Amino acid sequence: MSDPSDATADLVIRPRRSAKAHATMIGGLVAAVLALTGIAAWIGYQTGHDAQTETVKTLAAKAEEAHENKSTAVAEAEQEKSSAIARAEAEKSNAIRQAEERARELLATSEKNTDKLIVENRVLREELIYLEADLAKERTGASRLKQTLDGVKTQLDIDKVAYEELKKSLESSSGDLATLRDELNFYRSILSPEGQKAGVQIQDLSLKETEVYNQFQYRVTLIQARQHDTNVRGEVNIEIEGSQGGIGKIVDVAIFGTPPGRADFKYYQHLQGIFDLPEDFAATGLRVIVKSNLSGQPVEQWYPWPQS
Repeated sequence: MSDPSDATADLVIRPRRSAKAHATMIGGLVAAVLALTGIAAWIGYQTGHDAQTETVKTLAAKAEEAHENKSTAVAEAEQEKSSAIARAEAEKSNAIRQAEERARELLATSEKNTDKLIVENRVLREELIYLEADLAKERTGASRLKQTLDGVKTQLDIDKVAYEELKKSLESSSGDLATLRDELNFYRSILSPEGQKAGVQIQDLSLKETEVYNQFQYRVTLIQARQHDTNVRGEVNIEIEGSQGGIGKIVDVAIFGTPPGRADFKYYQHLQGIFDLPEDFAATGLRVIVKSNLSGQPVEQWYPWPQS
C-alpha cells in the first residue's frame, strides 16, 4: 500500500506549465476539434449524398416498375374490357334472339287465342240472344202476373172496405138491437111486468164518475106498472150511506149536490143530478126513496156503491 505522502510529493515535485504553453495547447485542441468537425461534416455530406443518390435510384426503379405494372394493368384492363364487350354483345345478341323467338311464339299464341275468342264471342252472342228472348218472355209473364196481382189487390181492398162497412153496420145493428131490446123490456116492465105489483116502482139507478175528481152523476128511472089511469106525483130522495172520519153516516144527496126533484109522470120518468163526494167520505151504498100520491108507504130501493 502506497503512502499518501508520496502523492503529495509528486504534486509538489511536478513543474507547472507556462501560460504560453497552455495557450498553444488549447489552440491545438481547437484546431484539432475544427478539423474533426470538418471531416465529420464532409463524411456526413458524402454519406447523405450517397444515400440520396441511392434513394433516387430506388425511386426510379420503383417508378419504372410502377410504369411497367401500369402498362400491364392497362393491357389487362383493355383485354378485360374487350372480353366484357364481347360477352355483352353475345348476351345482347342472345337476348335479342330469345326476345324475337318469344315474340313469334306470343304472336302465334295470340293468333290462336284470337280465333278462339272470335268463336267464343260468336257463341256468347247467340246465348245472349236466347237469354234476351227468354228475358222478354219472363218480363211479359211478370207484367201479366203484376196486372193479375194488382187486380186481386184491388178486389181485396174493395172487399176490405165492404167488410169494414158491413162490420160497422152489424155493430150498429147490434147496438140498435140491444137498445131496442132494452127499450122493449123497459116498456114491457111498465105495461105487463112479471112478478111486480101495480103502482110506482124504482126501475133502475145508474152512477158514473165524471171527469172531475170525486164527482159523480146519477140517474134514477121510475115507472108506474100496469095501471096508468092516474098520474104519479110525489117526492124523490136519494141518501148516500157510508162513513166519514170513522163515523157511520147517512147523508142526503142534496147536501153534496143536486137533488133528484119531484116525481110527475104517467108511465115512466128519468131523474138525474150531480154531487161531489168529500175525500174523507167512504161511500158504501145509495138508497132511493119515493113518496107518491098512490101509496101510503114510501117505495125504497137500496143499491151498493159500485166498485172502481
